[in-house]
Amino acid sequence: MISTTTTSSCSASDQDASEDGVSDQVIMATMNKDMTEEELERIKQQWTVEQEELKKQLITQDDIDFDPDDLDGTLKFVGGVDISFDKENPVNAIASLIVLSLPDLKVVYEKYDKVVMQHPYIPGFLAFREVPHLESMVNDLRQNCPQFVPQVILVDGNGILHQRGFGLASHLGVVLNIPTIGVAKKLLYVDEITRETVKELVQKQLKAKGDHAKLVGKSGITHGVVFQPIQKTGRPLFLSIGHKISLESCIKVVLKTCIHKNPEPIRQADLRSRRMIEAQASENNKI
Repeated sequence: MISTTTTSSCSASDQDASEDGVSDQVIMATMNKDMTEEELERIKQQWTVEQEELKKQLITQDDIDFDPDDLDGTLKFVGGVDISFDKENPVNAIASLIVLSLPDLKVVYEKYDKVVMQHPYIPGFLAFREVPHLESMVNDLRQNCPQFVPQVILVDGNGILHQRGFGLASHLGVVLNIPTIGVAKKLLYVDEITRETVKELVQKQLKAKGDHAKLVGKSGITHGVVFQPIQKTGRPLFLSIGHKISLESCIKVVLKTCIHKNPEPIRQADLRSRRMIEAQASENNKI
């Protein structure tokens, strides 16, 4: 297994920050305290334009080099990315990139970056905080250990299940030109998909591991699926297309990598980055 740790600075990302163990309110209070409403509005307008331009490159069908009906024989490496925040000072974080081999789900590559967030957290625009750094990590892997470049990356966040249909997983996939899957722990309410609607889907259709139900909005668009990762215990996941992969293939890949409540690539990325955050905090307390 190859492991690397570097220190870098991150400029701008798109998943719900509360999923990283830090509340949206804490992140926003920390990041936005010196910004006026006019400045925030200007940034949102700029990022909206950039999102719409990148979205033109989005591919929502299979453009993959593996067979979703023969994952054991054709899918060799799956990646997972996550960013864990320092609860005491949430501008500091650890970003992680983990690559697992299939079908054994063993970690073959891991990389961590110490990150200092330099842009505000704005709901719907998380990608502008995290993607530049995650992109750098994957490009470093491509250059230094190309034998472990994943064929698909699972992202702790949303893909097309997003206010403008272009969340963190989609953004990362487009800039890297690599298949990505959005895997969220909490539902982002879009297109009049409500908590009550999802609760009904879960109760009626999610009975066993791998069961799923489509998340169809008022517009008729399928934004993703609510997915049962293990036997009927705990909360479901919300899967969505990131880039260059169909929703049907997303489901098959995630199911293949689920041995716990979170897909193993994301689970390992989360566990290991949190471990590093805790170790860093422990060292700081000794000073």
